[in-house]
Amino acid sequence: MPTILRDPDVLIRSDADWSLAKPDLTFISIDLKLGPTYAIKHTLQELGVRIIEKSLSPYCHITDTCSGLAIINQTSALRVTQTDGVAFWKRYRDDAEFQDADGFICIHPVSLCELLMPFRKPVIMIVDDRYEVGRKQRDSWMLWNEHFLELVEETDNVVVTTSAYDMEYVKYFTHVSLPVVPFACEYITERYHPSLPSYLLMPINEDGFKDIILKRFRVEIETYDLNARLEYVFDLYGHSFKSNDLVKHAGLVVIPHQVSSLALTELRRLEIPLFLPTVELLARWQVDFHLMNRSLHDSRQATNHGRQSPILGAGGLPDPNDDVNQWAIGFWLTYCDYFSWPGVRYFNSVEDLASKLNSTTGDDLYYANQKARMFNVEEQANVYHFWRLAVDRLKAAKVKSVPA
Repeated sequence: MPTILRDPDVLIRSDADWSLAKPDLTFISIDLKLGPTYAIKHTLQELGVRIIEKSLSPYCHITDTCSGLAIINQTSALRVTQTDGVAFWKRYRDDAEFQDADGFICIHPVSLCELLMPFRKPVIMIVDDRYEVGRKQRDSWMLWNEHFLELVEETDNVVVTTSAYDMEYVKYFTHVSLPVVPFACEYITERYHPSLPSYLLMPINEDGFKDIILKRFRVEIETYDLNARLEYVFDLYGHSFKSNDLVKHAGLVVIPHQVSSLALTELRRLEIPLFLPTVELLARWQVDFHLMNRSLHDSRQATNHGRQSPILGAGGLPDPNDDVNQWAIGFWLTYCDYFSWPGVRYFNSVEDLASKLNSTTGDDLYYANQKARMFNVEEQANVYHFWRLAVDRLKAAKVKSVPA
């Protein structure tokens, strides 16, 4: 699902703005994605943290944040070698911007923080995807595990996941339990105010599967003379839909193509009633249609290894990267946050979806909206509390590092 709900009019301080108010901390972000960096930047700037983006995203020209870095680029960032690490440190150890920075932020992939270890500065690692992205081969993954644990154990570092799924995934392969700190997404200012009776089907990873869903839904509607209307968001608004398009509809039908994503969190912040497949149905669809292959470590590599991860995880549990065992898929899907969000309604078939949309009342939608609202208020408060404490700890580390 594309992460395109961010409001371009929501202000984030530019470097020029920071010249007017000295930040408490300055961190350099090196990342392949714009969205997660935008989200954490919006939160941390309110706590006095300036983030200098060195983006490796192919869309960095849109935000004028392209890195201009030597040694690593959009392609090589996913296959950084030890030789690259040494070359990068030699190139930037005397760079004024790197010297003046109080630390670094790594999100996608977090393994880029391995590159930054020689600088001996605090790092913020936010696991918003599988933590081994960029280290998919057995030897590089095992070495990354060693370095990952070193980074976690360093008391000046802040290491979190943004979802319960990734918390359990990291624990499976490293035996370390990290805090779960979702993105606050406070830049999402639109709120649910329905004026249209139809429901929207959100983007689906496979066009052929989207056609199957809509065809089955229409057959059900016509057969039983139901009143529910379901429209595909791209058909109605194109690929550039905005949050104010979504909040006008009665609700959203979401078939996730990821076990966690910033886009799903943004949808939750809109407080729109959501309809999702049950764990069992999503697991079956994954086996039959491979909707969530981007969630997995590497499906093709898994096929060559008997559909297993190249390294061992916790004993007694199914492999999270097994993309053909329906029971294993279902086991891991239960950790997805969207299966514990209050107010969400779940359907066990397309026929059940048609029935639920047809029978859902205005009171039902109001109840779901209020549940989402209360959930957001509490979760965002918890997120801010965590980051306030984390920033205070990073400030203390900065003071400690200053020579007496």
